[in-house]
Amino acid sequence: MNNPPTSAAAVPAPKRLHWSLYCLAWVLGICLGGALLSVIVYPLGGALLGAERSGGQLALTGLRTLGFYFSIWAPGIAIVLTVKREYEARHASADRVKSENPVDR
Repeated sequence: MNNPPTSAAAVPAPKRLHWSLYCLAWVLGICLGGALLSVIVYPLGGALLGAERSGGQLALTGLRTLGFYFSIWAPGIAIVLTVKREYEARHASADRVKSENPVDR
């Protein structure tokens, strides 16, 4: 079977995540990244500075401390990134509509 080649205009654009899922993904990603970073940084810093606590205790302390800070900042960062994404998408679609329908002046 020979199918005719499809033009780029006929190919549908990939679907984007709903803004609420996009925001939730950023929050969870930032919190997870902060947790992983804290579990690595605190024991490493403790080893370099000669802490008397064990690596597990330092990792738990790091998880509590940096995990808390990342969980405070994550929602704000996610909201800003989500609004920025939607703003750019709306302006890109408005620019595309303007370019498709030029107005003679």
